[in-house]
Amino acid sequence: MGWAVAGFSYIDERSGRDGLVMAFEGNGTSLWSKWLSGESDQELLGVESDLSPGVIAIGVTNNGKDHDWWIGRYSGSGAEAWSYTYDGGAEDENPVVSVGLGGELAIAGNTGEDWKLLVFSPQYGAKPLGQETE
Repeated sequence: MGWAVAGFSYIDERSGRDGLVMAFEGNGTSLWSKWLSGESDQELLGVESDLSPGVIAIGVTNNGKDHDWWIGRYSGSGAEAWSYTYDGGAEDENPVVSVGLGGELAIAGNTGEDWKLLVFSPQYGAKPLGQETE
């Protein structure tokens, strides 16, 4: 896999926004694409390659009263390995992702009037550190 992109499409008011993540070979040939859709808006805002090789997509979803962060990991072939939704109880917006040297994922952004940092270990997948046993 050469690179990946993420974004969203607005069809109409009834359909709302659907997220899209796509992976390409280094020469631009499309490898796979995945849509994230549901009854509410799904906006993918960023993407990062991990060490496996895989793709981490990040964005926001509307839970009916406010926005929550959405984080998803896709394998190099495009299969969804896991996803996680974070609800901080307010408008959770502007998430960004970074991949550490050991494969850890750091997700940060604002949750209402505060900022939040979630760290995911490759060992535990879809559970942020500190929540491994929940």
